[in-house]
Formats: sequence, structure tokens, C-alpha cells
Amino acid sequence: MSQQLVVSHSHRFTRSPLPAIQLVPKLARFLAKSYIYQQGEPSSTAFVIRSGIACLESVNHRGERCIVHFLGPGALIGHEACLGEPRYFDARACKDLVLEPFASQARSDAGRHAGIQSRSSMDVSHLLRDITKFRVELHRSSARRRVLLLLDQLRKAHLSQATSIWLPSRHEMADTLDINHVTASRVVAHLFRENVLLRVPRSDEVGVDWHRVHRLLQAEP
Repeated sequence: MSQQLVVSHSHRFTRSPLPAIQLVPKLARFLAKSYIYQQGEPSSTAFVIRSGIACLESVNHRGERCIVHFLGPGALIGHEACLGEPRYFDARACKDLVLEPFASQARSDAGRHAGIQSRSSMDVSHLLRDITKFRVELHRSSARRRVLLLLDQLRKAHLSQATSIWLPSRHEMADTLDINHVTASRVVAHLFRENVLLRVPRSDEVGVDWHRVHRLLQAEP
């Protein structure tokens, strides 16, 4: 089963003239399920996530929309603005989201501008590498291992002191992992029975026994 993604952007990160980026104090808020921006749009603003969870979406080889990455508090989203590139992905709020925007301004310091360009190119390279690595791992994994890999990615999108994590709907999990939602529901139910996942008051969150997740990831083919 192929996991190839259609991502329409250039990898020549350094050719476009790049603006300097400066902090804009006003916060931007997005309700859960709303889009922050969409693939192909011109980009003028990058954001730091202050609270909530966002996902990046693209289209797979079958023309189906799928989630390719999750980002949480402290992460930079919308790196394209630092590179003078159109948006590479759709970005959507999974939970109510608070973003601190960085707006493009006229270039005033050549040294600072070059530093932003270099750091942003590296950030984009790391992001694309992480997305590719995740999709490759999914391709060679069982449905159960795919869900465990998703949990591990979601852990990285949450603050380290978080006692529970946001869990996508079964349909979102199916789209992300390229399995059907019935299979996703069955795997999640098994993980609850094994006390790998733990119920918490919020219906869209779960507690996780991370020791068991890591042990299962080591053991699962």
C-alpha cells in the first residue's frame, strides 16, 4: 500500500527574495475544525502555537485528503512565510487554537535576514523529513502499530507536563493512518482494554501509559 503524498511546492528554498520576520503582538484565534490557511495560498505570516493542536493536511496518491502531521504549543507553523513560498499544506485547528503571528515586514538588517532564511530552510527540511519518515513507517506497519505511532506523534505535539492528550476522531485517525475507521475503532478499543489508553473526563482526550506504548512499539512488527 503506497503512502506517496502529493505536495506541490519547490524544494529550492533559497531562490526567492525573503522578507525579514518580526513579532506581531496580536494573537490569532481559530475554532476547532477551522482552517488557518490552505495549500497554494500566498504566505505572509508564520505563527507560533501558544495553545491547542493543529494539523497539516495534504492529498494522497488516490486524491484523498489525509493528515500528515500534528503540531502543538511552542511549534512554528507556516514556515513558508519565512521563505517567500506559497503554502505547502492545508493547516487546520484540531482543538481551539491560539497563535502568535509573525508578519513579513520590510528588510532592515541583512545579517538577521540571512539568519532567518537559514533557520527557516532547516526547519522546513526537518518538517518534511519527519513527515516522510512517519509515512514510511506507516507503510510497513500493522494497523495496531500505526495507532501506536500516531500516539507517539501526538505526544510530541503536547506539552511535556500534559497528563492527557487530544485524540483524533476515528475517521481522522483512519485518514491519517490509511486504514478504515472500523479498524481504527477496534484497535483503540483494544488499547483501552489493555489500559494503554485511559479514560479522562474530556471525551476528546485520553490518558496514556507511555511506558506501555514504548514497550509495544518495540515489540510490534
